[in-house]
Amino acid sequence: MVNKEALDYILECLRQKIEPQAIRAHLKATGYSDPIVEEAFKEAEGTILASPAPHLAAPLEARLVADGLPGMSNLLSFAWRELFSRPRVYLGIQFLPIALGILLAVIDNPLKGVRGIQGLQQLSSSFSVSPALAVALTMLTLLGWLLNLLSPLALLTAYRDAVGVREAYRRALKNFYGYLWLIGLSGLIIGGSFLLFIIPGVLFSLWFSLALYVFVFENLKGARALHKSRAYVEGHTFEVFIRLFELGLLLGILAWIMNFFLGGSLYLSFMQNTLSSSQVTLTTILWSLPTLVTTPLWLLYVAGIYKKLAFLKAGAGADFPAGTRMYWIVPLLGLIVLFVVFIGGAALLARLFTH
Repeated sequence: MVNKEALDYILECLRQKIEPQAIRAHLKATGYSDPIVEEAFKEAEGTILASPAPHLAAPLEARLVADGLPGMSNLLSFAWRELFSRPRVYLGIQFLPIALGILLAVIDNPLKGVRGIQGLQQLSSSFSVSPALAVALTMLTLLGWLLNLLSPLALLTAYRDAVGVREAYRRALKNFYGYLWLIGLSGLIIGGSFLLFIIPGVLFSLWFSLALYVFVFENLKGARALHKSRAYVEGHTFEVFIRLFELGLLLGILAWIMNFFLGGSLYLSFMQNTLSSSQVTLTTILWSLPTLVTTPLWLLYVAGIYKKLAFLKAGAGADFPAGTRMYWIVPLLGLIVLFVVFIGGAALLARLFTH
């Protein structure tokens, strides 16, 4: 049980921008034991994470409880608690694009009515789609693309505003063009940076990893959101990398295990001439279901990182600087490298074929 007096004292001292070391020393001098003090500090950190918009909490622009990010277990615990505090909303937002994807897979399943290798051989010469079905599938595909694109924005909007599924998507749609510009701009910069031998791309990916959260919580758009994200991450780049890598590795291992069993089952059925459309449909559903939880969990996990850094660096990057031309220079250099490699490769092939 957290000592309320110690917790209130810590939060009040932080509002007054008193150093954590001084707060600890005073509490211990007045009789609080080390476990009580540390437990109160952890609770204070949890209070920061529980705040939906730390950048708006002006009294809490003090130093953070600790200099670094919370560990993976703390961030994962925060994300898990938040996810299942309103599961109908978060899972509902993610369910819509998943359900549409499954529907498309069922409607457009070329294996419908087919069993075994002989059936596949017959299908290759007889499969066709009517014009009406082609139009319907195209419309559903576009809708699925839109929902997949909007779902992260809708989920973070629901988290910020405590609204339901429908309202979250409606508000996300209002910000669609700004959101599209942000992901297009960041994709261009990061993609061009990866052409400069990986490391610049990794750095830009980490620097811009909080841009969506800046866009949602602070209403900064385009390059301003990218710069603010970088301002938050700088000084904690390796910590952010480790936190993202840890969760990515965990989810990757779980996905590999699932793919091993589901893919293995399909392969065995194919080799034994027992593969059927119903088995493919069921496998598609089973492949899709984990993302119902893992995608919101990832977004909320990174939200915990953003909230901690936003609290730690309140006011960082508030003014848009003039010296951000490197955002354009780096990907431009990457495109030049790609062009040079392409021309060099074409010239080499031409020489090989002319001799």
